[in-house]
Amino acid sequence: NVKDENYRVAVAINGEDSGYGIYGKSYSWSKDYELNEGTNTFTVVATNENGKSTTKTITVTYNVGAPILNISQSDTTVTSKNFRLSGNVKDENYRVAVAINGEDSGYGIYGKSYSWSKDYKLSEGRNTFTVVATNENGKSTTKTVTVVFNVASPKLQFINCPENTKKDKITVKGRIEGGNEGAMLFIDDEEVYVNYNGEFSETLELEEGGNTFEFRAVNDYGKEVTVKKTITYTPEVEDAVEVDDTVEE
Repeated sequence: NVKDENYRVAVAINGEDSGYGIYGKSYSWSKDYELNEGTNTFTVVATNENGKSTTKTITVTYNVGAPILNISQSDTTVTSKNFRLSGNVKDENYRVAVAINGEDSGYGIYGKSYSWSKDYKLSEGRNTFTVVATNENGKSTTKTVTVVFNVASPKLQFINCPENTKKDKITVKGRIEGGNEGAMLFIDDEEVYVNYNGEFSETLELEEGGNTFEFRAVNDYGKEVTVKKTITYTPEVEDAVEVDDTVEE
């Protein structure tokens, strides 16, 4: 505030008119500023109409901090190639951009806090994600997380595959398990249709006696499993027909 018993008083800040000036013994004034990083000096001069002035100086030091960056995941090992990286970022004053492995994540917003996420298809082995949050003042925070993707071999589960049958044809049913979408199935090196859920159904022709089939499942990473199944076909025996071989004389 400024006081003067007799004169209108003008207030200048760093040589610029503050817009305040009024007749009266006292009035308050204020002006908003965006601070620069480091030291900000404000010289305030109050001058009355008689040319008398009073000067005061204030120094404000603004230390710009880096954004606060959090990643939801820690270093981990997974068995699925689908992976969502997520987290949040906080900054009191600036718009913050989030980059992942040098690419803009698409997230950036004014505000004190926001969440971000991005979906990835993992490569087999180690996958490293370097996340950098940078505010408009050039301050940044970097965090890194490593995700190891272990590709497991597929697993074959048989729903219908009896060891013995009295029929010369049988429909074998089963499922490929283990997160192996897109896996292929071969029976004796002949590819068999597998649906989106990994389920298969195939009719096999049998010969009398033991019939051995090789089931081989291969996922899109080249991992495979082989299972051999033997199905024994025993035909049903028809009832014997009695023959009367008595000779009448």
